[in-house]
Amino acid sequence: MDNGILIILVFGLLLLIKFGLKSGINRINRNLTGAYGEWKVKSGLKRLGDCNYKILNDVLIQNNNYSSQLDHIVVSSYGIFVVETKNFKGWIFGHEKSEYWTHTIFRRKYQFRNPVKQVWGHINSLKRILNKFPSVPYYPIVVFVGSGKLKGITSNVPVISDNKLIRYIQNNSMDEVLSADEVEEIVNIISSSNLINNRLSIKEHIAKANANKSHRNAPKICTSCGGRLIIKNGKFGPFYGCSNYPSCKFTQTFK
Repeated sequence: MDNGILIILVFGLLLLIKFGLKSGINRINRNLTGAYGEWKVKSGLKRLGDCNYKILNDVLIQNNNYSSQLDHIVVSSYGIFVVETKNFKGWIFGHEKSEYWTHTIFRRKYQFRNPVKQVWGHINSLKRILNKFPSVPYYPIVVFVGSGKLKGITSNVPVISDNKLIRYIQNNSMDEVLSADEVEEIVNIISSSNLINNRLSIKEHIAKANANKSHRNAPKICTSCGGRLIIKNGKFGPFYGCSNYPSCKFTQTFK
């Protein structure tokens, strides 16, 4: 084999190894970051005590072809608090009706699924398995852990930092609507429906999540000139603008 071709092949192999390792390390870092955020909220929820609040963490519920993984559920005589946990750095922007939110770090923008829609999806999953309790109130909460700064968040659902979570739950623990036996029954129903220890169910849930992520990361194309749409920040929040600006002034609503 020609030495030049051999050098090219070796160089190409080294590049594949380098970027493959980098991708793997980034994936591990994301998983560890998410796990730390959930652990921190889980530890904080213990301060509520076991007498009035029953805490369930990391719950996977299957409803037909849809699976929902809930970070934290607090069942109490005052209702059911459903907590979606996120752990991001940088500035965080989002609207409750958008499909995706953004967080920016050193002018680089990243998208993630709208946590408000996520938490409502989790509540809908709970309502299906708890249809025996149609009048029980649900309290959706989105909690951010870490150094991220909430900027321009528009949401009727509380989007708060983890140090405000306990106070929010306590402030909404006013009227008792469930008996102790009903609270216990709800906890048992959720626990018996939890598939988190079923490896096959987890594998299917991850596969669907990755498929959604691949669709989200597909490049967006400008329908005016064929350029690439990129996220920009405007007076009224983030939007998509053409990469060929200013020759092309096409814009699209951020969602």
